[in-house]
Amino acid sequence: MTDITELFDYNRENNNHEEYDKYMSYYYQAPSKKDTFGREFKDGKIILHNLKDPKKRIIITPAKTANLYYYYKKILLENDVMMEKVSTLIEGKQNLTKEDYDEFEEIKKKYSLYLKQIQEIDGIHSNHYKEIDVFITDKIEKGLLMAKYYNERVKQFKEIKEPILKEAKNEMIKLFKENGNRIPIDASINKLSRKHNIPSNDSEEWFKWIEKCYLYMMARKKLYEVVDKLKENKEDFEIKLENCMIEKPVIEKN
Repeated sequence: MTDITELFDYNRENNNHEEYDKYMSYYYQAPSKKDTFGREFKDGKIILHNLKDPKKRIIITPAKTANLYYYYKKILLENDVMMEKVSTLIEGKQNLTKEDYDEFEEIKKKYSLYLKQIQEIDGIHSNHYKEIDVFITDKIEKGLLMAKYYNERVKQFKEIKEPILKEAKNEMIKLFKENGNRIPIDASINKLSRKHNIPSNDSEEWFKWIEKCYLYMMARKKLYEVVDKLKENKEDFEIKLENCMIEKPVIEKN
């Protein structure tokens, strides 16, 4: 049996499913006159046969899926039952028969398989929590940075002595953007100040405020991106956990 970890990763890579999803979608869609394949279901397999050449067939053994949470609880319980069965056999008999030893071997194989899967599912959860920890740490750091720039923006606004016209402020913002989102050189600031009859020192304070506003907005944008990625990661994990492929599909063409 394929490792649960490998199958879980396989589930997370959508491009692995493209061909399978295409054929499954075709099988379940309503028949039409434009169909290329006929459909049938036999012995647990989906068969698509070419309508022009029925000998050409695509045979699909569907994937097996399970809710990994419930599957985990199920195999934990089954392992407990197996251990109890071994104890009952040992304690209930003085002389063990060949059949008893054969049964022990079967239980041992099944127990080892389930134990391996339990460890793999534990590993999947552990890896997920590590990913979440990274996102949360990043979220906290970016939240603190956003708060820092917010406070600096408020503090800088208090340094501004006089209000200015909206037209002048818009021109400052435009000049700031044209300068690569940086405060322009003194010559540019002086030119704009003369145009709008604003003291150069006041213009410099306004540009510092614009810079703090820009830094705050960029920090907020990055914070929201992390929040979205964190949400997406959690949702993706839950979807894969609830409908995890535990056996890959098999597609045969002849």
